[in-house]
Amino acid sequence: GRHFAQGSQPAAQINIFGSNKHIAPGMTGTYRFTVDNEGNDFAVYYDINLAESNNALNIPMRYRLMNNQTKSYVTGDTGWHTPAEINQATADQAKPFSMNQRSHTDYTLEWFWDDGGQIDNSFGEKHGDEVACTLTIKVSAQRK
Repeated sequence: GRHFAQGSQPAAQINIFGSNKHIAPGMTGTYRFTVDNEGNDFAVYYDINLAESNNALNIPMRYRLMNNQTKSYVTGDTGWHTPAEINQATADQAKPFSMNQRSHTDYTLEWFWDDGGQIDNSFGEKHGDEVACTLTIKVSAQRK
């Protein structure tokens, strides 16, 4: 497993959209990850920061983040959100998440190209290889 210390580790670069890297209007998908504190004999505070980049076309990507242990979305609702909206729940310095020693928490990030119900192929027709979006998931932790 990967152990995070004091937020000094670089963010993992993972392609959440799958090996073919193709996204299209209306597509959905999931990406599972674990925040792991199994290797430490102390509890930690942590946050999860989502940052979208390389989205020159302003593709309307929306996300939901579920805590798999509690079976609840971190935002407290089932709606689709921007990374900034999710970060209000996951990266609030006044209310960090906490985790006991020798434990872990599994999350599922759900993503959705919100096409408003209109299958819009113009992105691909007009822009081809420019259809791109990168989402970086950065977990920072510190000793509790």
